[in-house]
Amino acid sequence: MSTNKTTNYQLNQWEPGDQVLREEFNSDNAKIEAALAGKGNCQLVHGTYVGTGDYGYFNGNTLTFDRRPLLVILTGYYTMLIPGMVDRGHSTPVSSGGNSYSDFTWKENVLEWECVDSPEMQMNTKDITYHYFAVYAN
Repeated sequence: MSTNKTTNYQLNQWEPGDQVLREEFNSDNAKIEAALAGKGNCQLVHGTYVGTGDYGYFNGNTLTFDRRPLLVILTGYYTMLIPGMVDRGHSTPVSSGGNSYSDFTWKENVLEWECVDSPEMQMNTKDITYHYFAVYAN
């Protein structure tokens, strides 16, 4: 039987001389399951696209999602986009401390963006594979 318990969930903490009991493991697992069930779940989706080399107005990039995500992270300059912050078009820095900006726009479950400076700053350099991650609430 365990001598100590954790502070928050009262999980078993065994000392070297304690007898370890299967029932304590089962009890701990039930507590963990109950605690996680109340926290909600999310889904992480990963995808890629290959840059075309195009950039600027009328040469924007588009990502279409199954549904509107809570958060999108694009590689390149590790841009984080939260729907609601860019719903009506919003200039967002694409590099920390940089002077380049991309215009990101959400239309339902579609993210569009463009940058007039270069394909690199638009995260659309020719033949480069870019990764994106989307977080959905379940």
